[in-house]
Amino acid sequence: MIPAILPSTRERRRHVRAVQSFRDALNRRDMDAVRSHVAPGIVVCDQSGHRIEGRERYLAMQDSFLKAAGYPTIILDSVEPNRDEVLVRGHVEGGDHRVNGTIMWRVSFEGTSISQIEITRNADGISLPRFASVFRKREERATSFA
Repeated sequence: MIPAILPSTRERRRHVRAVQSFRDALNRRDMDAVRSHVAPGIVVCDQSGHRIEGRERYLAMQDSFLKAAGYPTIILDSVEPNRDEVLVRGHVEGGDHRVNGTIMWRVSFEGTSISQIEITRNADGISLPRFASVFRKREERATSFA
C-alpha cells in the first residue's frame, strides 16, 4: 500500500537532478535549457503573493531579472525530495545586494517538468515574482499614457 502512495526512489532522484540541472541552466543564463525544464503552464510565486504564470512570461521575466540583478549565482545548499516535490535551501551571491542572500524553493512537477516554484526570501530579498510585479506595474503605467 505505501509504495503505491509514495513516488518511487527513481522518480525522486529524477526530480532532484532536474532541479540541479535547472539551477545550472540559470547560472549559465541558458534560457533554452531553462525552457526545457519548465512546463508550459509553470507558476512561480513567492510568500507575498506575487505570481508569474506561463512559460513565456516566466522566461522573459527570468532573463530580465538576471540582467537587472547583475547575473548572480544560485548556490544549492540542500536539495531534498519530499513526496512528489523537491525542497531546496540555498543562497544567491555575486549579484546586486538586494538579490543576494538565503533562498528557499518548493518545486512541484508535472511529469519530469517543473510546474510550480514557491519562493521564500527574507523580507528585504527581492524574488523573481516580486520583480515581475514591479515590472508589470511599470508596463501598465507606460501603456496607460499611450
